[in-house]
Amino acid sequence: MPKPLLNIENLSIFTKSQKIVKNISFSINPGEIFALVGESGSGKSLTALSVVDLLAKNLKKSGKITYEDTDLSHSQNIQNFRGSEIAFIFQDPTNSLNPIMTIGDQVAEVLALHTNLSKKQRKSRVLALFDQVDLDTDAQMLTRYPHQVSGGQKQRVMIACALAGGAKLLIADEPTTALDVTTQKQVLELLLDLRKNQKLSILLITHDLSVVKLMADKVAVMHQGEIIENRDKAEFFKNPKEDYSKELLVSLPKSSRDQTFGDVLIKGDKVKVYFPIKTGLLQRTTDYVRAVDEINFTLKQGQNLAIVGESGSGKTTLAKAIMRQLDLHDGFVSMDSKAIKSYDRKSYAAKVQIVFQNVTSSFNPRMRISQ
Repeated sequence: MPKPLLNIENLSIFTKSQKIVKNISFSINPGEIFALVGESGSGKSLTALSVVDLLAKNLKKSGKITYEDTDLSHSQNIQNFRGSEIAFIFQDPTNSLNPIMTIGDQVAEVLALHTNLSKKQRKSRVLALFDQVDLDTDAQMLTRYPHQVSGGQKQRVMIACALAGGAKLLIADEPTTALDVTTQKQVLELLLDLRKNQKLSILLITHDLSVVKLMADKVAVMHQGEIIENRDKAEFFKNPKEDYSKELLVSLPKSSRDQTFGDVLIKGDKVKVYFPIKTGLLQRTTDYVRAVDEINFTLKQGQNLAIVGESGSGKTTLAKAIMRQLDLHDGFVSMDSKAIKSYDRKSYAAKVQIVFQNVTSSFNPRMRISQ
């Protein structure tokens, strides 16, 4: 048997009053993808954070974490491994990237921390990493800020940062949750290619069993802070042992639903949302980015209308235009047969609300949830 790259023995995570993760043990071999599966709150992410010693100050851990032959149970040891040997990709790339640094500079910063490359060599290495993760390698991409690239591209930048330090173990915490289906597939295939070409080991944290089926070699199921099942992927999907595991496999949504709809609620006719491209010293508008171009749609009362497309296709831009957060370049959107721009802001907000993709940025961190 190969010697494990990462070995976790009797790991517990607890507060003063509660044990959250309860004496779990597992190991990851070189070049292996190990999936840690479970519902929200089961302790998956806390387990991953404990490996790189990023737990909140009010949380304590016990047990043993060994990387190759080094005990990482103590924080003074992990400093030498975080980034260079073990890299972490968080669930939300938007919050993980610095909004006031270009994406090229952020990858170069990792190289500056973990290598002795010159500035010129770092730039060449950044371009090579961008090519490796299927990002454009032109100068324009290097100088873009996080808000100027799509969600899928942000996650690719995070993967480039992880690879920049030369890590052997990649911890991916729900890496595709915030991405559309097309981009999700591309990112997962990228991770598989990196595993194959660089013998990268991956600890994959997810609740999506379709991702597990595509990616994993081994599967461990977490429930209420405990690992209740740890098996090879084929065995797990063929014959799960635990009742909770069986429930996970059969918990797919039913396709049948009521098809009775009411009157037209919102209608869009040839909706256009353009963003000006300004050039020159006087910043004159020379062209437009056609984010939404002549879209027609109708939504009836009681109906669900799905707008599907890859990152950057204009889905969110259309939603923001419907919410009146962006102005229409041309076209018409009506609510109850009345133009949306004829409503005052307060009365329109009482009729139409939006749930944003990034829940962390949507909440005020200084206010309680009830407030």
